[in-house]
Amino acid sequence: MSHTRYVLKANFFGYNDECFYIAGSRIQHIYDNESEAKAAWHALEAHSARDFPLHEIASFFDANDAFLQQMDQFVFERCGQHIVQNGQIISDIHLPEQLNPSDTVEFVQRAGMQHYQLIALAEDAPFYALWLPHDQQYLMAYDECSTSLTYFASEQMLLDNTLEEVLYSLDEPLKITGSLSDISTSPTLLQAAIDSQKNLKYNDKKQQLLIKNYDADALKAIHALLKQPLFEVRPLSIEQIMAIEQTLGAEEDWEE
Repeated sequence: MSHTRYVLKANFFGYNDECFYIAGSRIQHIYDNESEAKAAWHALEAHSARDFPLHEIASFFDANDAFLQQMDQFVFERCGQHIVQNGQIISDIHLPEQLNPSDTVEFVQRAGMQHYQLIALAEDAPFYALWLPHDQQYLMAYDECSTSLTYFASEQMLLDNTLEEVLYSLDEPLKITGSLSDISTSPTLLQAAIDSQKNLKYNDKKQQLLIKNYDADALKAIHALLKQPLFEVRPLSIEQIMAIEQTLGAEEDWEE
């Protein structure tokens, strides 16, 4: 019988010349004990809550008056300090040091500015990622400041959210050269799929299959029929994901 495990993920941030935003996350540690996991999570969250001025946090940068008043009232009630003045977040102010660790964590959660996430998982819960044969690597999400492994808890969620990115990972819009029987195990079904998708075209003269406009539905319609797949769905354990992310972190010299 499997038991619950607790995965602590550390967010990392990008900056868009206006505010910091969550650009991705990586697994920092896996716990078997819930109390230990929560203690580590809260300690790290409290320690990181003052990394950025509040006006440069995305949730405050885009905040309406009601949100600002609510957060200011929370801080004032808990430690007697204000973070809002004249209806605006005080410029360059960080979360006051007078706010105790427990209230700091609550503030962070209310403000949506978490540096960390704690996720409870069944021990044997699988995840799924896409392997790209043309790149000989897993599909990654690229941000200005980071690279992240793309994975989901179900194959369907993975395919629903990544096929367009598979097409963008190619050097140019998809072109597969050869006769239909050369490129497919079922040329008749492939022809039917081409006829059903407006962004699938086959050039008889050039013997070339094209997907236009990076159409994910078009790729989904033909992929199972191709002799040479453009991607493979691979199950990954949480330990395998952690190992891949550690390699990414080492390559980028990334620190939590």
